[in-house]
Amino acid sequence: MFTGKRGRLTTHWVFFLTLPVVGCAPKDAPPPTQIPSQTRREQAPHAPEDLLDAARALLREAPSPASADATIDHVKTQIEQLDLDGLPGLETLVTRWDATGWGCEYRFFSSSDTTRQPLGTFPGGGRWRDPEHERVELADGLVLLRVRHWEGSGTGVVCFADSWLRITRDGVRVVLWHPGDGYVHGWGMPFEKRFKATVIHPADPRSARSIEVSFSLEYESIFPDEYPGLTHLFSKRSRARFNWDAQQSLLRVDPASSDLSEEDVQDIFRGGQDAFLRMNLAELEMLCEKGGAAARAWCRTLLDGCEAGPAKKRLRKALERWTGATERWNPADPLRFDGKPIHPEVFDALQTELSDLFPVETSIDLEGALRANRHIAPVTEKDGWVSCDQEGGPNPAWFKYRYLGSTAGETHVVLTSFCGGGTGVFRSLLFVRILKEPFFQKGEWVDRMLLKLVGEDHGVAEELNPSRILIEKDKVIIRDKEGTPRVAFSAP
Repeated sequence: MFTGKRGRLTTHWVFFLTLPVVGCAPKDAPPPTQIPSQTRREQAPHAPEDLLDAARALLREAPSPASADATIDHVKTQIEQLDLDGLPGLETLVTRWDATGWGCEYRFFSSSDTTRQPLGTFPGGGRWRDPEHERVELADGLVLLRVRHWEGSGTGVVCFADSWLRITRDGVRVVLWHPGDGYVHGWGMPFEKRFKATVIHPADPRSARSIEVSFSLEYESIFPDEYPGLTHLFSKRSRARFNWDAQQSLLRVDPASSDLSEEDVQDIFRGGQDAFLRMNLAELEMLCEKGGAAARAWCRTLLDGCEAGPAKKRLRKALERWTGATERWNPADPLRFDGKPIHPEVFDALQTELSDLFPVETSIDLEGALRANRHIAPVTEKDGWVSCDQEGGPNPAWFKYRYLGSTAGETHVVLTSFCGGGTGVFRSLLFVRILKEPFFQKGEWVDRMLLKLVGEDHGVAEELNPSRILIEKDKVIIRDKEGTPRVAFSAP
């Protein structure tokens, strides 16, 4: 802790019985984009006079330095005297928790023993851990108090922030806010981010009019099963120097000496996918080059959720440069996309119901189906069949398919087999093509791979047997159990 030219710091701990419980109630957990900024903080009411009287009585009776502890009514209060404004005299800082231990508030009082004027308050939070503070004295007698406090939390998100306070006779003002430490998991993004800020103290802080903060950032994929082998994306460390702006009485990012802009500093916690792409473009390009097929597939998932812009265009070019010709889709193994078999439920959705005369769905986006929440049943590959279990009747229900080959015109022949949980087993031949079609998404045209149904043939398990199905150039012929052929498909 910096103590400066008036280095006397006196700390006392005391528990009061009869004082009213005044504190900062626990906040609801807002999403990252709704965490309040420094310009929207509201000051809590001033402390009651009896609290200040008790604090000053304790300070007068105790030697310096001194401490006193008591356990009464489980209400904890810390009292400190320290120089907070750079002027003669020591101010009083009272840190007070409520009876639950969740709420905490800083209360500041002037150095005069006769007037005992309250200077202001600051909501210190306190959830999960006590707030911590540090006095920093810079050049020309500028004194700041850095408070690391609970800022917000919820499902998959926690943030402790650093608020830098300037205390003067005019009150308490936040002159800088930045993330302290915490994490964000998911929230519609394909990654988890963890962050921690560390203040870099100069050898002689009183000769400087700036603050330097180092941010340690770690990113991990939240889909380890979907992208095998890809858990940790990358780690990095970035610095930001904040110079004192005397005209506005604020600490501002110095662009010439910082890795981060003011927007970047805020987006360490609050930013979504677009901010992540903007701030980590070089690391993502390296991930495309060195990370392998799983990393490139993850980057495509990221880009699908980003708005059109220069960063998205640049990363897409990196993907095109490092993606092999058959990495996403190999004509020699056409029913695998991004290294995975097409989910059986995709073919189940394509084929016509027995109660219908005509198909309803005739094309499906392969990449969309690969990541769709509707296709989550585990897939098994055995003896050339790709299968998954389904909900059905009293007996096990399942759907499976088998790739039989392709016609000369690149129509793929797929044999499907289905049991709804009863005694019947139904088979169909599906004739599909894989096409590349333009699709307007997030402000730009992109190419999407579509699985398109161009024909089908229904039958029973005995007839639709792989041994009785013959692919001849642009025709598919089925022989019945007597050996009589019929044309199941013919290219136009």
